[in-house]
Amino acid sequence: MSYKNYLMYAACVFQALAVAGQDSTRWSLQECIDYAIAHNIQLKQNKITEEQGAADLLQKKAELFPSLSFSTTQAIDYRPLQKSETSIVANGIANSSSNKLTENGNYGLNASWTVWDGGANRKNIKAQKLQNQISALATQTTANSIQEQIAQLYVQILYSKDALDVNKAMEETAKSQFGRGKEMFEQGQISKADLAQLEAQAASAQYDCVATQTQIDNYKRQLKELLEITDDRKFDISGIGTNDEATMQL
Repeated sequence: MSYKNYLMYAACVFQALAVAGQDSTRWSLQECIDYAIAHNIQLKQNKITEEQGAADLLQKKAELFPSLSFSTTQAIDYRPLQKSETSIVANGIANSSSNKLTENGNYGLNASWTVWDGGANRKNIKAQKLQNQISALATQTTANSIQEQIAQLYVQILYSKDALDVNKAMEETAKSQFGRGKEMFEQGQISKADLAQLEAQAASAQYDCVATQTQIDNYKRQLKELLEITDDRKFDISGIGTNDEATMQL
């Protein structure tokens, strides 16, 4: 391979890598939703509340069963300087001994069972089950709300991008008309007032482009907040791909 061909091959590779890196910053609608469901702080808090409710339900169910506890203590006392002696007479022979080692032990077994409490425990279980259902519904409601907000912002970005393309085309047309108007003004074919109107139209078209781009950036910022993306990574959407078959089905 010649040096020239090698340079052309390397340039193609770097261009492909740059395009791949650029496409990796583009998010589809489903990717945005999946990322938000996994990283949104409000959803995580709701799921923690569900787990706490499940633990409370197990605790309330355990209160229906009897409780049993066992305790024991052991103590050994050694007194090497003890002088008291104990005499024991066996078979007519008296033996004396000194007990310097003493062992003590205590054992306890406790059991309790609530025979009747007016049905409070079972009602507490029923109330906790209802609370767990409320927590699950709250989590689902939050997830649905986040998905709805993401879809709305996604569509707004797509719409604003189309509007930006239209505004850019109108800006190019207005600039072209203004340039042609300056030539006609220099030739005396139009008045200065007509030239000023063309200039105002070009400035207005440029302003529309800037305003639309600002709106797109604002929508992207709101979408990143929903996705809990706090770093400065590049962020853009990939759009919604359509084909003739999908359009005909609709």
